[in-house]
Amino acid sequence: MKHLGVIDWGIGGVSVLRELQSKFPRTSFTYYSDTGAPPYGTLSHSALTQRLEVVVDRLVARGVDGVVLACNAASTVLMRGVTFSVPTLGMIEPSVNLAVTSRAKRIGVVGGRRTIRSRVYRNALAERGIDVVQRIAQPLSAAIERGHFRTPAFAALVEDIVRPLRDVDALLLACTHYPAALAAFALHLPGVHLLDPAREVALSVRARWSIKPSEASLTMLTSGDKRSMHRSARLAWGR
Repeated sequence: MKHLGVIDWGIGGVSVLRELQSKFPRTSFTYYSDTGAPPYGTLSHSALTQRLEVVVDRLVARGVDGVVLACNAASTVLMRGVTFSVPTLGMIEPSVNLAVTSRAKRIGVVGGRRTIRSRVYRNALAERGIDVVQRIAQPLSAAIERGHFRTPAFAALVEDIVRPLRDVDALLLACTHYPAALAAFALHLPGVHLLDPAREVALSVRARWSIKPSEASLTMLTSGDKRSMHRSARLAWGR
């Protein structure tokens, strides 16, 4: 593979893109922010699958030969056996591996409504003898998209979400937006190990796919408003 695509509904997946660029500095990347579509977590399984097929095919037309779904909601379709026209890796398997290798006995999982209600993390970790406490943290990603994640209101929201998780050993961030708000999670969960799967995803790409050196490049695309994407990525990731 010489050209990787990275897909998220918004700019959360830039956290994964950064790790991929670090691991594969001589690789072409195309990032697709699909804010012109309904939020992935609100779509039915069939509608989400169809939308992802459209986006993947658009990237393939641009020369992409492998795709990372840098979105937990989107990744749930892979766990139901969906395949695409090029090799595709999601967030869930690398995230489970990260949680298991952390050796935590009790893990909190925070994510969007679709991710949490799918029970993919609860089931996978329970099979490995890990006690799991899940919390839907739906408003956080929208606030991060708007750049409102350093406000007192956001901090209060995080505090309310994580209050039942203060006795966990580790917290799995099951949304790629959440690493932008690590400081807020750390403030309200002192001593809890925060698990950001982005690096594990990049390691999984290295382990599964043969990435051949090519001319390094980065193309950022969006189906939504270009200026909004630029602002959101700059505020969250300094991009």
